Amino acid sequence: MPKLLIKSVLIFLSLLVVVTANIPLCFAQLGSVDFTYTYNVPDKEITDGDIISSSAEKGFFRSDFAYDSHAFGVVQLSPLIVYKGVDSTGTPIARTGTATVNVTTLNGPIIPGDFVTTSEIAGKGQKAVVSGNVIGVALTGLGLADGTEFDYQRKSTTNQQNPSQKFRTGKVTVALRMEYAEITSARTALRLLDSFNAALFTNVQNPDQFVKIFRYITAIIIVLISFAIGFFTFSRAIPKGIEAIGRNPLAQKTIIFSIVLNIAFTVITAVAGIAAAIMILKF
Repeated sequence: MPKLLIKSVLIFLSLLVVVTANIPLCFAQLGSVDFTYTYNVPDKEITDGDIISSSAEKGFFRSDFAYDSHAFGVVQLSPLIVYKGVDSTGTPIARTGTATVNVTTLNGPIIPGDFVTTSEIAGKGQKAVVSGNVIGVALTGLGLADGTEFDYQRKSTTNQQNPSQKFRTGKVTVALRMEYAEITSARTALRLLDSFNAALFTNVQNPDQFVKIFRYITAIIIVLISFAIGFFTFSRAIPKGIEAIGRNPLAQKTIIFSIVLNIAFTVITAVAGIAAAIMILKF
């Protein structure tokens, strides 16, 4: 009996060791266990790997401008695990974990470790070359000889003699991380202009945000103008009035009154500018 018990224990321990040793292999074969949820995307032209953005006005749609701050996730039509809504409809969109993303070489080839962001081609990603919003980090690459070649004319292209260029499109695996990324690469004036244009187009696509920015800019301009008028029109007369007192002591009261009046006009002009700026921001 003791021998049978010992054999049973040994067999159990052996099986436990075998199962435990194979667990990492099983997970390696599965890859990463990524969860996706289904969302209602009206666009019928979406494909697996497209980048999706969201806004209160347009709902869910394919991202179509660079460094989109409203990037929401990536379409994954065959996810490992998907949580469906009550009516079991909708498009699976991954927001965490890893995802296969449709990308292009608009900003050059993508190598593992590059940040990936949205682009002006609907649903397609690209390499992030300036600081801005990204969707994650590339785990695989897309070189200049990979994927499929296509002709495309950039929206900002003005050279009519060469209106289109050849680029590559394909899929890369991306570790999803929707965030703002600080890119430390050298920034040329052209890249900075592209970044500014991307931010501007982002705000144009979101009317509420654009109106807010326009109000802030207008308020700042009004305040600066009011201070400039107060300084150049009224404040500059104050030092001259003080000098005049020394040259003409008999007119001291009149000169002091003039100085006080100029100070009052300066303050009133500045307060009026601030009040106008507050009214613009409030309404």
